[in-house]
Amino acid sequence: MKKILLISIISLHLLVSCKNNETILKKDINSEKSDNIIKKNSVIDETIYGFLPDDSVNNTTEDSITTKKSYKNGEIKLNYLTTVGHLVTLDPNNSKPNAKMFYVAFTAEKKPSQKRPVTFIYDGGPGTTSMYQLLGGFSPKVIKSSYPNFTPPGGYSLEDNPDSLLEKTDLIYINAIGTAYSTAIAPFKNRNFWGADEDAQSFVNFIKRYLTKNKRWDSPKFLMGLSYGTVRSPILVYFLHKNGIDFNGITSISTILDYRNWMNPIGQLPSFSAAALNYQKIQINDTNNVFDHLKKVEDFSSNEYASFMDGWNDNYKNLNNLIYHNTDTILQSLLNEKIKIAKNYHNLIELLKLSSPAEIELANKIETALSKMSEMPDRIANKVEKYIGINSLDIKKQTKFDLNILPLNLFNFLPSHLLENENKFISFYDARNSRFSNPIVDNIDYLFQDPLMNNTNSVFNAAWFLYIQKELKYSTNSNFIPQNMYLIDLWNYSHTYPSGKETKLQGDLYVGEDLAAALNLNPNLKFFQAGGIYDFITPYYQATLDLKNLPLVNEVKANIEIHNYSSGHLMFLDLNTRAKMKKDLEKFYEKAIYR
Repeated sequence: MKKILLISIISLHLLVSCKNNETILKKDINSEKSDNIIKKNSVIDETIYGFLPDDSVNNTTEDSITTKKSYKNGEIKLNYLTTVGHLVTLDPNNSKPNAKMFYVAFTAEKKPSQKRPVTFIYDGGPGTTSMYQLLGGFSPKVIKSSYPNFTPPGGYSLEDNPDSLLEKTDLIYINAIGTAYSTAIAPFKNRNFWGADEDAQSFVNFIKRYLTKNKRWDSPKFLMGLSYGTVRSPILVYFLHKNGIDFNGITSISTILDYRNWMNPIGQLPSFSAAALNYQKIQINDTNNVFDHLKKVEDFSSNEYASFMDGWNDNYKNLNNLIYHNTDTILQSLLNEKIKIAKNYHNLIELLKLSSPAEIELANKIETALSKMSEMPDRIANKVEKYIGINSLDIKKQTKFDLNILPLNLFNFLPSHLLENENKFISFYDARNSRFSNPIVDNIDYLFQDPLMNNTNSVFNAAWFLYIQKELKYSTNSNFIPQNMYLIDLWNYSHTYPSGKETKLQGDLYVGEDLAAALNLNPNLKFFQAGGIYDFITPYYQATLDLKNLPLVNEVKANIEIHNYSSGHLMFLDLNTRAKMKKDLEKFYEKAIYR
């Protein structure tokens, strides 16, 4: 194994006058061996950063370029520095370099570190770059788009962001290893970091390096995660605590804490109702306030609807485990062959009863499990129709069984049926977005045909290069992809909980335990939950239920704030929502900083 040397870095301080109140302050290059070429007041990084599972680099240079800029919002004026480049993280076991992590930092000038918060920001996926938060969230500049509509190609431009949180905190946007230009350092490979715990540890490594290099150990510290980033945050904040680094607060945007309840119909129903109301498929006579209406849906969902669905779900899981997750691998193989030819569950039982004693025994268990399943009662189906605008007969059919078809799958059923008469399909990410249904497009992976993703991918992809290259002066020949699909396919969801218990499967991952441990051990840690009412991917009400069910005493639960907005998964792309979030977050930061 080759010995890896962490080569010392020197800073060349160059003062160059530029347009638009911009000054190139610093370029970090390797004094002996550098892959960076300085040209026209910018830095070209010639290292090729790969995103494939076995990719790695040999370069251990902490290359970066720092630019001085100014921000103005009304009477508020702020001079700040942007730094874009890499930090080299160290293996916690032997302090050898193990990855180069790409980041973009916005830091206010001449602010005392003890009083100036620093916020570490990341997106989800797993496998997504920080593109959406960097270019559509709370940074000093954002891309001008036609959201929620499709942004016409070409003519893209950046604009000042009146809702930037730079007024309140420094902002550090981090890209996970295998995304953007973050890559493992040999002999490590990208795949070594592709797992729930491995990923969280890599972020610990980055944060420790950032705090050390920039002398920010005495600053108030915050995390801000989006989507899978909200899974990362509880693991990360607990890992940080174990490393002697306590944080002031966590902002959790579009939260998922419990994969066991990810598609829980009880948590989904209010979001479906919000969508139906948006398209005027239901009427609310007693109030014009969507949130007042949703409170009624939440109450119905957690009580009358849950009285049927809780038992139904438990029985269905038992049935599903018998058929698709048999611990006897030989029996499961035989079962799989019969599933291919069976017309329905009862036909499957008949086929099994004609076979071996083990298959006959399994057939009897399946028959018993089926007998416990019941069709949704009319009184409940009628109320569901009232709340989501789908015919009660169609809803009842969702509680019947067809072999190889997931029952009660309103997650897939509602987006294609709510606007069926208009031949439209609504977005999983933001139900206010829709597109015309098409037999070809409908069969494309949802990440690439979902209306919200379709309306935003091109403009944000272009904005990345516009911002990183033209605005922040960093160029690279490395390929850039917003979402690493290789990473998604290979992600290891195994996790060791604070209690020492282990889980292996995505469907069993529950990071509420990590969050509860962190909140208990750090009594000053604050938690800000931000949910979008039109988000089907991470339903706001399921996050609310998960937070309310955390095993915490009331004094600790008081540190949790729940905020829901009239938006979707990428809620900050909605200008009204972003403005409201900024005000709410400024108050949150004030409460979380102890002076």
